[in-house]
Amino acid sequence: MSRHILPGLGLVIAAAVMPTAASAGVIGMLGNFDVINDTGKTAHGFEIELEGLHASDITDTFGGVGRGFPSGRGFDPSNSVVRYGAPTISEYSSGGTFGTRVTYMGLFDGTGWDYGTPSGSFVTPGDNCWSGGGVGYSASTPCDHFGVGTSANALKTTYSWLLETAAPGVLSNGTVSLPAPAWNIIPAAPPAAG
Repeated sequence: MSRHILPGLGLVIAAAVMPTAASAGVIGMLGNFDVINDTGKTAHGFEIELEGLHASDITDTFGGVGRGFPSGRGFDPSNSVVRYGAPTISEYSSGGTFGTRVTYMGLFDGTGWDYGTPSGSFVTPGDNCWSGGGVGYSASTPCDHFGVGTSANALKTTYSWLLETAAPGVLSNGTVSLPAPAWNIIPAAPPAAG
């Protein structure tokens, strides 16, 4: 009987770890990942919400502080690595819940956006959706590369494409289902005396 239960259990476990609402293709993890915009709409930014973390828990961001890459906007690798440039980092609080938002966003000038990520399908082996990624990253590439380094684990991580609403220049969050690993570093035991 166990011969029949184990394969079925494997399928149940595999299904349990798969995202339930696949609204984005992703390769990587919080610190360094490609995400494909398959929302059906052009996005004008991307937001990562890290519940339970303060801004001081953010150690670095892709395209921003701490990684040594240029932080400009656009597609020129000598000036920028992501079309939206360096993200903004801001804390939020709502009742007993607090956290930090890392927001990559286009600029709206009253008539249009400087940059947007088109929706579409794209095949990436990872680490390609940026100006140094080697796939010809351009305004027509339907994916971007983001990343956030932290000194602690978030209680919950929420990823969202920022999509324009019916009101020009106003964005709303189009939630994305991405896996968020939790790290637990266990220091080595001290060496024996003597």
